[in-house]
Amino acid sequence: MNKIMGKFNGVALLAASLTFFACGSDDSSTAADTNAPEMSSAVEPASSADAPVAGESSASVPTDSMSSAIVSIESSSSVGSGDVVASSDAGVPLDSAAALAAEVAKDQAFVEASKMNDFVGVKQFLDAYVEGERRILILRHGRRDKDDSSIGAHLTELGVDEAKEVGAKIASSAPFFYGFSDYTRANETAAYIAEGRGETLSEANSVNLSALNGGWYVKNSELYSAYEAEFTSTVSTSSYNFIAAWVYNGEYADAVYNLAEKSVELMVNKVIPSVPSSYNFAVFISHDQLLVPLIAYCTGMNMSFDSNLWLHYLSGIGIVIDAAGNRTYVPVEALDW
Repeated sequence: MNKIMGKFNGVALLAASLTFFACGSDDSSTAADTNAPEMSSAVEPASSADAPVAGESSASVPTDSMSSAIVSIESSSSVGSGDVVASSDAGVPLDSAAALAAEVAKDQAFVEASKMNDFVGVKQFLDAYVEGERRILILRHGRRDKDDSSIGAHLTELGVDEAKEVGAKIASSAPFFYGFSDYTRANETAAYIAEGRGETLSEANSVNLSALNGGWYVKNSELYSAYEAEFTSTVSTSSYNFIAAWVYNGEYADAVYNLAEKSVELMVNKVIPSVPSSYNFAVFISHDQLLVPLIAYCTGMNMSFDSNLWLHYLSGIGIVIDAAGNRTYVPVEALDW
């Protein structure tokens, strides 16, 4: 349960032993790649020599002093250093396996209609709202210190300014609902976007959703770590390419969940139901390790990520739900990278 102005504690889902690298450091620039989208939120990842360990690494959690705009998180459990933790929601998400299969089958038509290969500006996405719709954003958190990937890592000063800029860009009279992972930077990103919109993050208009942590697709942590270590020592030194191997090639199925099933579960059973019916707009803040697979799935693999291009901060996926319950998925970028 959230408590305003409390101490921040959280559960780190992937340990520092993972060599996922968080991309989009303060000096990153858009990669000059012929396959890159025209409005590219993909960035050229830093080399392994200077890239920080990814945002989902385990570390001791500091007792952060937080702005009054921040909703803090309590958790009764913690993960020891060196542990790599799979998604805690390992069961069948719906009433039965048959119900999940039916929901996935239904979603394929939505994916087919969403096969985009470029990003749309977040304001353009929200301004296209039609009466009766709901529009939900799931974005990567704002810019953090590239040398601190702990659960308690804060946004940089520039990251704070950029989150506020995004909020100002999407300011409107319509109220927004907010969601964020267990990580300080996700919480702060949501709070500063709200501040930019002229709102204040509170228990009434936000939710801490642990499903947004980066380990959502990991089924077997021990196997996942072993496969990644083998991949980065024999195939490619880049953990970006390891992620791409299971996302696009279907490898390591005993270590990761089925991409379609887990993506549908996240949206249908976690994110969408978290938004109260009184809200037509919502912003959820997550991490690249969750968003890259999700965007790939939602666009029918038309959006491609690897060691050459990665997802930038404050970019992600938009979900449009029409009055009949049909969904459309749109890759979005909140800033012009």
